[in-house]
Amino acid sequence: EQAKQALKQLGFKATAAKRALEEACAHVGTDADIPTLVRQVLAMNRAVNLEDSDPETLAKRALVKSGYPTAIAAAAVSAARAHVSTDAGLELLIMEAFRRCGNRG
Repeated sequence: EQAKQALKQLGFKATAAKRALEEACAHVGTDADIPTLVRQVLAMNRAVNLEDSDPETLAKRALVKSGYPTAIAAAAVSAARAHVSTDAGLELLIMEAFRRCGNRG
């Protein structure tokens, strides 16, 4: 459910998010963690229009919708951005931000 909420914040409709997660689970397994699921869905669905917001905003929304407090999400995204190159994709930024949140969500 948290992965579905993160995808909805990234522009997916509820039905499309559910369908995408089912497909992602077929690739990464049903016990995959949220960052893995979201990353897999984004990798499989590059057609989603994410240009409406900057990557940092989208990554922060994904973390907040996954249950992390806004302050922790913002700090994690900021730390992740400092760690990855400025041309790194959204998927990598989200993955690195999730790593920096730890298990506090």
